Amino acid sequence: VPGATLWKYEYAFVLFCDSRSAPCREMESVWKELGSSLQMSNDYNDHTMRLGHVDCTTEGTLCQNDQNIVAIPTIRLYRGQLFSEDYRGDDGMNVRSVLEFLQDHTARLAIV
Repeated sequence: VPGATLWKYEYAFVLFCDSRSAPCREMESVWKELGSSLQMSNDYNDHTMRLGHVDCTTEGTLCQNDQNIVAIPTIRLYRGQLFSEDYRGDDGMNVRSVLEFLQDHTARLAIV
């Protein structure tokens, strides 16, 4: 994932999108709201978690070859530099369900 600074954190949660896609544009607003929610968390401020965003229209090789992104939007959780799990959105693509996913899939993250 571009941005080596993401690897300074215990977790990186990355949105892979195509800026031309309507579902991606909708998800980007959720992503901004998620960022605001996470900034209020101690885990975000103590370098446990960071959000990332990759535009697959400009980073096609990274998305298709390096990360094997086959559908967009794709939201992927990494621990350190290792892929951990994709967020599937079974409970919706909204901030609450994304925060619940993070709570369930990270060891230290405690978001209220």
